[in-house]
Amino acid sequence: MFRTAAHDLRAPLRSIEAFTRIATETDNRAEAAEHLERVLAAVGRMRNLLDSLLDYADAGGQALALATARLNDVVQAALADLSIDVAESQAVIHVGPLPTVECDPTQLRRVFVNLLANSIKHAGEPGRTIVVRADDQPQRVVVAISDDGDGFATDLTEEAFEPFRRLTSTTAGQGIGLAICRRIVERHGGEIWAESNPGVGTTISFTLAKAGG
Repeated sequence: MFRTAAHDLRAPLRSIEAFTRIATETDNRAEAAEHLERVLAAVGRMRNLLDSLLDYADAGGQALALATARLNDVVQAALADLSIDVAESQAVIHVGPLPTVECDPTQLRRVFVNLLANSIKHAGEPGRTIVVRADDQPQRVVVAISDDGDGFATDLTEEAFEPFRRLTSTTAGQGIGLAICRRIVERHGGEIWAESNPGVGTTISFTLAKAGG
């Protein structure tokens, strides 16, 4: 993970060095301004990567504040965070009846935000459908988020959860969202996995402890 992060940081750092040198050496103010704009863009890429590293560290370092929470409330809070994304994508999101679980609601909200954002991002055409549902089993709850978007190869389902692993080059992002989800779910004592096929869609499922279980 750290080798990948270091590699990703080197690229914008090289850009900053090169464009700064060119900007300081030219007498053309317009050309210098253009190169400085490229420097600022590279700084933005570095900032986004560093923010992702901090998010990943926070997901594994903060103590869980466990409480009894209604999953429907947690999902609605996540959808409120993503209201602009939902509106712009015109995604149709169906949320089924969800049970009450033992969790850290704030951390679990991050899981839903990341998973729903991924589904929206990879939905493809406007108006695609995303479904949030749960299977209330005797000892646990299995939550699933499904979309009918691009999908990816079945043999990449485990790699999807590796930090900074981007399965496609067509969408923006640092490739950290699913890794953060895995870290949070595993800290809750659960498991998370993916089922996907190209052109068919993706389902991400994870388990949580039942309230009072």
